[in-house]
Amino acid sequence: MRQEEPDRFIQRLIGKHGLGVVCLQERLQALKADTAERASWFQDDVHLTPAGHAVWGRLIREDLRNVLPAVQNPPASSGSSGFMKN
Repeated sequence: MRQEEPDRFIQRLIGKHGLGVVCLQERLQALKADTAERASWFQDDVHLTPAGHAVWGRLIREDLRNVLPAVQNPPASSGSSGFMKN
């Protein structure tokens, strides 16, 4: 059985299931953070620090608002925890 490259395989699955995907790589590069700052975003090679979560949150905020409009303006009686407030 022939193996596909990981990116090609993922792209095929995204298309097959009609998923909307946002690649953060370009957004991360646009931040122009130095090596030390980027390192501060991770506890290890995978898990984000609080600073890393803040960066990721800023990067994906508008995307989340576009796909989760109810979270942006929850009903008053929903008991919202304030998620996504500015």
